[in-house]
Amino acid sequence: MSSGRGETRGRRDELTPEVPAPGGPAGNRRGRWPSTRARLLWAGFTEVRRAYGLLTDPALAPFLPPAPPQPESPAPGELPPLDPAREQLVDELGRAADPDLALLALVRLAEACTVIGGDDGAQECLGAPARTLSTLLQGDGAAARVPTGGAQPVAAGEGPQDTDAARVAHLRRLVCVLGASQALGDFLVTHPEHLEALAPRHAWDAPEQPAPEAVLHDAVAAVLDGVPVPRVRRGC
Repeated sequence: MSSGRGETRGRRDELTPEVPAPGGPAGNRRGRWPSTRARLLWAGFTEVRRAYGLLTDPALAPFLPPAPPQPESPAPGELPPLDPAREQLVDELGRAADPDLALLALVRLAEACTVIGGDDGAQECLGAPARTLSTLLQGDGAAARVPTGGAQPVAAGEGPQDTDAARVAHLRRLVCVLGASQALGDFLVTHPEHLEALAPRHAWDAPEQPAPEAVLHDAVAAVLDGVPVPRVRRGC
């Protein structure tokens, strides 16, 4: 009985960071993680090695800041450490209902954006999805890597903090969609131009959006426009 408790405690200690603090993969930040495997498990990934392979997939490389060289080789059987940009991405993916599904869809989306037109897109509209995804994933470093004209427009009176808050909200809305439904993820992979539709300013409860009652009224009125009103037969 006691040996079983000792094994459980040992496994829990292996997955728990040494310096816990607020925040992190699922809304709780942690201090120094004992291993990359522990960080991925804590974020909710079930297939850890597959998740690490997707995080380091070449398809994501153009949309993330360059990873610094690894200072040393990992121990046998351990996964190499993640760079800060991918660590932050793991934290955001940990908010999804299914982090494994969200990460796979994100890599597929990055591939789709590259095919449609990344930095080499001949037309402005072709590179728009790639620039949007790059801005969402790179954060403050996006300006240095996104092509000219790719930055999202900033509203009047909107400062850098407001812009970054909107970017984070946009990214989290995207992650939630990718991790909640494979069908919606497939739709975005097929139509990456709809990435912009997930921006917070397009939310139904955004300040600049009309009231839900008005939207419903206009939708019903548009459907019924031109439809003849049936006559009511009155009894004798």
